[in-house]
Amino acid sequence: MAASGGFVLVELPDREQAIYLENAARGHVINDPDTVRLMDRKWDSLLGEALSTSTSLDLIRKLKVTP
Repeated sequence: MAASGGFVLVELPDREQAIYLENAARGHVINDPDTVRLMDRKWDSLLGEALSTSTSLDLIRKLKVTP
């Protein structure tokens, strides 16, 4: 299952975890433990690929096109 839209991982007061998935058509909550673990791994993978804030800003400045 690929994340084709936004998602939020949450931990509820009873320590249960859930995901809110959203796409262009709708949003829904999933609390299936296997799906939650899958999305948690996807989030960790995204974090591993992300640039730092300062590096991101440097890249944006470098690629900025001015008329």
